[in-house]
Amino acid sequence: MKKQWFAFILLTLSLVFTCQAQDIVNPTFEAWTPSGSPPPFSWEEPTGWKSINSRTEWTSAGVGRTSDAHSDSFACQLRSVHISGGWPSILCNGNPDFSGDFDSPGLDIISGGTPINYKPRFLQGYYKFSNSPLDSGYAIIILKKYNTTTNKVDTVGIGHTYFGESLDYNAFEIEIKDVSPFVTPDSIVIAFYSSNPANPKAPDFSKYGLIIDDLKLAQIPLSTPKEKVIVPSFSIYPNPSTGMVHIDYSKLPLFEGSLYLNIYNSLGADIFNARIERNQNLNLKLANGIYNCTISDAKGHLLGSQKLILAH
Repeated sequence: MKKQWFAFILLTLSLVFTCQAQDIVNPTFEAWTPSGSPPPFSWEEPTGWKSINSRTEWTSAGVGRTSDAHSDSFACQLRSVHISGGWPSILCNGNPDFSGDFDSPGLDIISGGTPINYKPRFLQGYYKFSNSPLDSGYAIIILKKYNTTTNKVDTVGIGHTYFGESLDYNAFEIEIKDVSPFVTPDSIVIAFYSSNPANPKAPDFSKYGLIIDDLKLAQIPLSTPKEKVIVPSFSIYPNPSTGMVHIDYSKLPLFEGSLYLNIYNSLGADIFNARIERNQNLNLKLANGIYNCTISDAKGHLLGSQKLILAH
């Protein structure tokens, strides 16, 4: 009987992890969907993913398949395009709205994503990268949840990393930071960029750009992760403070322009809010106490939170 129960538990765990591994649609990039347009606009993009090919096809379609795969037959290749000197090609899972202006680095990737009902700790996969000197590929993962109280989408987990030059396939691992404990996401956004969106470089067509393959979500880290993980965050200091604080969110390179600071007291009341720049000093004239500070983007997406102690 014990052996039967043990076998049942192993089977259950196997089914759970198998289901979780399938949360990324087309993770090995073996399935491709054609544009349906005649040449020269007859590009493809990975099934279950969306690229900005339809926006850049008049110059070139930067996202395509390559037979230079880590495993199986194909991988996904992203190459920057010649727009305003250089613009990164973008690939995002789901069906994001890429109709925005090109001066927006994300082109609203937050509108994309596919369903998920748990919090993965890592995104893992394999990559190659080669482009202009001092350039890097980029990836960001956002776990989000629709908030029925505010009728907005909250960010409940986030992680990102840069891809340095690698002429051979290299394993990468991105930790997804839990910014809203006890909140289960309803979808996950995974986006890749062929160049650093904060400082894009012109494409070098003698190089192959960013190639990605064999993606998976995981709860257990790689035994020897190859790619350094950069976890987005913001800082408020000094902490504790007498009221004058410095706010720094320079570790959030994707979110250009202004963000919004909200400060909540111990009862959860929003007692202070302000539009802030990347590095800014504020003189907070609040009573002594412990406060919860959050930073959100212009659409109300939560990007992080910090505790602040005021002691005059």
